[in-house]
Amino acid sequence: MNWGKGITIALIMFIGFIVSLGVILMQQNVDLVAEDYYQQEIDYETQISAESNAKKLDEQPSFAQDETYFIVNIPEGEFTNMTVELSRPNNSDKDQTFDIVGTKMFMIEKSNLEVGQYGITLRYDHEGKPCQQKTSVFIQK
Repeated sequence: MNWGKGITIALIMFIGFIVSLGVILMQQNVDLVAEDYYQQEIDYETQISAESNAKKLDEQPSFAQDETYFIVNIPEGEFTNMTVELSRPNNSDKDQTFDIVGTKMFMIEKSNLEVGQYGITLRYDHEGKPCQQKTSVFIQK
């Protein structure tokens, strides 16, 4: 075998690798973090203000989980218009939103959730000020 054949074989293998990589990458599902991503970017300053308001509170709502429930604990105080959003980074079809009304301990059954990473966004009003908390949690069963 001479140099010409070796270079030709190497070039054909490299082209085959690039084409197969392109085909594999084109088949991947790429979702935006949220459907209204661009509107959320416009409202980003409002979100920063809401997160700042939440950090200033003496007691914030907290998250916990046991064997059967994911729990949102709400401290005493004037917390209104509460909404919790659970979003899956890898599958937006599994995203869920819950309104919290009239309870100090909101529980979500883990049987309704898949095992894995969730982004948690809790939005509420406290004494007339909008507040927001964001975190991520790994749901285990």
